[in-house]
Amino acid sequence: RDLSQVRVGYSPAWFERSSFGDPSSGAPITAAEQGALEALRQLGVRLIPLELPACPYRTISENLFVESAAMFDELMLSGQDAQLLPGSPWPGNWRRIRFLSAVDYLQIERLRRQLMQQMHELFEQVDVVFGPTYGSFDLLVAMNLTGQPGVTLRAGVISAPARSMDVRKFFLPENPAAPPHVGTRNVTFHGRVLGDGDMLAIARALEARLQVQQQKPPLAEL
Repeated sequence: RDLSQVRVGYSPAWFERSSFGDPSSGAPITAAEQGALEALRQLGVRLIPLELPACPYRTISENLFVESAAMFDELMLSGQDAQLLPGSPWPGNWRRIRFLSAVDYLQIERLRRQLMQQMHELFEQVDVVFGPTYGSFDLLVAMNLTGQPGVTLRAGVISAPARSMDVRKFFLPENPAAPPHVGTRNVTFHGRVLGDGDMLAIARALEARLQVQQQKPPLAEL
């Protein structure tokens, strides 16, 4: 591909602070993700600021719980869901979602169909959408529930305070005095439906530019 002709959509807000889940618990975006954005600029692509379609993303995400509750029904009914990580929201969501009415489910599916059309229109303006992995709740929901392909790659390896295994405190250091946790920071490309080729071509070019794919955090001793 002639990278100068590749249109990469992104939101500057995604590269400031994570808005995944509760915005108050979001983590600052690191230099690794910001460096990946700068590397894209150096590759000569056309960076295009964009905004996602206005949509009740949290409402639409309810149908994700319907699908996952059906998939893991046996796990829940047998009580094995208690073996999940402490604080995992999935068991509670699987139980709660059983009270969603059939009418509500179909109305959410209609909203999702509208979002699919809006995403089709967005991808007429750009070839791919780029952002930090799990950097935006709305972005994750939009891409997953409208069938857009995605590919995630490493942007860098960082050292940070060890985090809690309790998912409710995931962004909070469990013990600031403990040895630091070494982990990866990642970025994700999203492509148009059946547009995997364009998406993979630009992802491969960025991976070659960053040259961090061989950096691996050490395995923890359990």
